[in-house]
Order: sequence, then structure tokens, then C-alpha cells
Amino acid sequence: MSLTRDTRPPDPEQQAQRQRLDELARVLRQTHSALLEAVKADFENLNGKIGGPFHFFQLVTADPFFQWLRPLSGAMASLDELIDEKRLLQPVEISGIKDAIHALLSQDEPSGFGANFETRVRDSQTLAKYRSDVLETLAAIA
Repeated sequence: MSLTRDTRPPDPEQQAQRQRLDELARVLRQTHSALLEAVKADFENLNGKIGGPFHFFQLVTADPFFQWLRPLSGAMASLDELIDEKRLLQPVEISGIKDAIHALLSQDEPSGFGANFETRVRDSQTLAKYRSDVLETLAAIA
């Protein structure tokens, strides 16, 4: 099997879409990080200091206190996989990830992420700014 390099010029619309998706990934990472810090502080107020980064990672991935954050982690992983694809992205894929993130932010979302997130947003100007950034970035994705 012969592998040849694709020498076609990059599609400007694909490049623009990938840049918008990269921006969405960036603002979601900021949001996720801020949420983790806020929830970590609440956990420590209730349970005492967390023993370090590995212990914190274990809690985030396994403890029910952090469970509501996991759908955001999953959506971010799906977005990263889409961005990393080395092929033309289909409009249905882009709209699918966009719709999934919009749905995640909904207060009626079944996992409880949206309702918990809204509660955090009301208590934090930083998270309110990040939510605004996410929504603005989503709106820019065609």
C-alpha cells in the first residue's frame, strides 16, 4: 500500500471551522478548569484538604461529588477527537458537537450538568464570563 501526501491546497472554510472549533476547545478547557477549582474548594470545605494532584484526579474521575462534571469532560474529549481528525470535517459532525454542547448547558439536561453549572455561574463572575465566551464561540460556528 502506497501512502501519498495530499498536496491539495487547504480549504479556507475548513481551516476557519477548525479555528473556531479550536477556540471552542480553549474556552471549554478554561471553563472546566474554573469549575474544577470551585468544586474542589466545596469538597475541601466539607471533607478537608485533598491530598495532592493524584488524589484529586481520583476524586474527579470516581467520586460522586464530582460526577456532574463528567459530561463536560466527555464533550471536550469528543470535540478534541473531531479537531484531531485529518480529513474534511462534515457539517453534520460540526453541528452535532455544537448541539451536544448547547444541550449540555441546558438546565433541563438529564445529567444535571446544566443546572449545576447555572448555580455556579450565579455565584462566580469568572464562570459567568466563561459561559458567555462558550456561548459566543458556539454562535460563531457555522
